[in-house]
Amino acid sequence: MIISRCMLLIALLCTTVSAALGQGAGAVPVYDNDYSKLMWYQADLRGFPEQRMPGPSGEPWGTQHWSGTEQNATWEVQVVRSGEYAVSVLYLCPPGGGGSELEVSAENSAQKVGGITHETGNAWRKPGWELQELTGLLKLKTGRAHITLRVTKKGGAADEVLQLRSLELVQPSVRKDFEKRAQRLRANTGWMVAAKYGLMTHWTPFTQPRRGPKKPYCEAVRDFDVDSYVKMVQETGAGYLVFTTGWGGFWFPAPIRAINDAMPGRGCDQDLVMELADALHKRNIKLMLYWDWNIGMEDYRKAWGSDLSQWPPRLSAFLEEVGQRYGTKLSGFFFDGGYESQVYPYRFPFEMVTRAAKTGNPNRVVSYNNWIFPKLTSFQDYWIGESTHDLLPPPGATAFGPGGPQEGMQAHLNTFLDDFDWCHTKPNTDMLPPWHTTEEVVNYVKLAIAEKTVPTINISIYQDGTVQEATLKQMQAVRRAIRGE
Repeated sequence: MIISRCMLLIALLCTTVSAALGQGAGAVPVYDNDYSKLMWYQADLRGFPEQRMPGPSGEPWGTQHWSGTEQNATWEVQVVRSGEYAVSVLYLCPPGGGGSELEVSAENSAQKVGGITHETGNAWRKPGWELQELTGLLKLKTGRAHITLRVTKKGGAADEVLQLRSLELVQPSVRKDFEKRAQRLRANTGWMVAAKYGLMTHWTPFTQPRRGPKKPYCEAVRDFDVDSYVKMVQETGAGYLVFTTGWGGFWFPAPIRAINDAMPGRGCDQDLVMELADALHKRNIKLMLYWDWNIGMEDYRKAWGSDLSQWPPRLSAFLEEVGQRYGTKLSGFFFDGGYESQVYPYRFPFEMVTRAAKTGNPNRVVSYNNWIFPKLTSFQDYWIGESTHDLLPPPGATAFGPGGPQEGMQAHLNTFLDDFDWCHTKPNTDMLPPWHTTEEVVNYVKLAIAEKTVPTINISIYQDGTVQEATLKQMQAVRRAIRGE
């Protein structure tokens, strides 16, 4: 999921970031009724070398080489209304870089906020990005101001103190109101825990057959062998299935009007989703859908435009139609996208989108993939916990408790067992064998269940819906070990 998506982000981001680095990016709004994100590339960065912090494919996630007290980041902001604001720092602290003192100040405020860095991450991923709230409140007056982040005292022996992604500002009363509204929207995730583990398959317009030419997407939808595929799902012992739609391209395997209105012919005449839902229901297996929404992808920009403000209503209309069509037959959504540097700082209405996603079934679970970052929003039900093919251990209960980076969400993990990536996209190629031994996979699932963490395991499939025998045998062994059958 991540690897393919990131390649499409680079071109869109480079121009914006290179123009902003070290030069500021104009006044950033500070809202009185929402969270405000001051991104690293919107700041005037003093004392930094002309370098960017590389992500998985070279895209910048934050500053690099913040090495001491001689550097600072200053944002020009436009404060909508006077008030006192809680300030949090989204940063990554490398090993040996903890113990530095941070200070945030504003030119029109006598108050300052501060804190001490620590080596970020946990047993699940270390180092990792964390959102740390600083002590105190920053009092801001209406109008233009400059907000500055400094390291006032360096701690630790590492050359690099931190990597900064953003400051987040919010009035405490606003945050409290958001949390109350989010809590009212939460679905009961008990069924996920009872399911023990789930199966995921990336079956998309890019999925290749074992040999020969790939069929056009809607033709492949028509020819998909639902009975054989669902029988395979049952053999894995999975309590639910996450079926991928819209991965890297604007398509949907059903006649959804919101899809066809945006790009005619991209919603197929045959309703594969309904067929899967009905066949799974007979076997007491729940259905969830994966949907990838990303303004960095050309296909999505063609469908919904490049203006991000137009995306939420269009996305919501699509989700309302899908939710109404499948009702209680659809138990969840797995949304991939949102943490990227185009979406994260935007004032994205997650509450509206989550409400739309629960149309027709208020108990439908929803999550937004935050990848390596703290949660994007409280308006979701479970943590996605993407970890590629690594069988990383559960992060522990503290990550989901008060003050944890995934506070309030159902613990969940997502990994893939075989092949090159999440989806088999190499033509005329056999899948790679499983990455891990069967014993390792069984122990991974057992550990997750013991920690009350729900694992969703992705296995690759060919375009005809078949899987490789070695992976299926692994999953059958998991079924026997967990379910005793």
